[in-house]
Amino acid sequence: MSIEAAIFTNGRSSFPRMLESVNRQTSPFVHHTISGMDIVDAMNSALDKCSSEYFVKIDDDFMLHPLAFAFIEECIEKHAREDVAFYWWHLWDFAERKSIQSLKVYNTKLAKKVGFRSDERGRIDLCFIHDTKEKGLKSLSYTDVLAVHAQCPVEDEREYQKMWAKLSSSGFYVSDYASKKRRKSTLDEQFDESPQLIEVVNRRCRTEFSKFMNEVLDV
Repeated sequence: MSIEAAIFTNGRSSFPRMLESVNRQTSPFVHHTISGMDIVDAMNSALDKCSSEYFVKIDDDFMLHPLAFAFIEECIEKHAREDVAFYWWHLWDFAERKSIQSLKVYNTKLAKKVGFRSDERGRIDLCFIHDTKEKGLKSLSYTDVLAVHAQCPVEDEREYQKMWAKLSSSGFYVSDYASKKRRKSTLDEQFDESPQLIEVVNRRCRTEFSKFMNEVLDV
């Protein structure tokens, strides 16, 4: 089994810290950076670049736990099925302090078979889930939290909103960044806190990732 990663960025200031979280993984992996593309073109670029059986989609505001990739590898080795097009795990939203969706891993061959398209908002997830079911394929979801979804500066969020407005068929996109709680933490501080935040959440919920961490860390 082989897994690579496709890192998507549109220039947010969280990118360096996301990349550092990728580079500190205990299980090294090949990764490709895809920048300045709309989501459908970016996903198709990932399919072209990744020669592996599976690929992980990583956004530029994710901060992965150092054991995230090792755990993903173990999960797929245990649960891999020929009819599963993608697997997904949760993120911990730094601002809202809650679990959200999602860190996704795609079966490269099946993702090519299903294809990617966007809805009227410029999003791909619901379309991909629908098209996966139409082709008789499935997805597997997990409750484990493997990364922090970082709180980016307001300026980044405004630019992000403009980008999604361009991608939507209506030319309008409503972001929830204005209504979110904002915490007084820099991206560096969030990066430093992220492993412990992830560990606390998983241990509180007694997830499989918490067991995996205990075994690896010999806790």
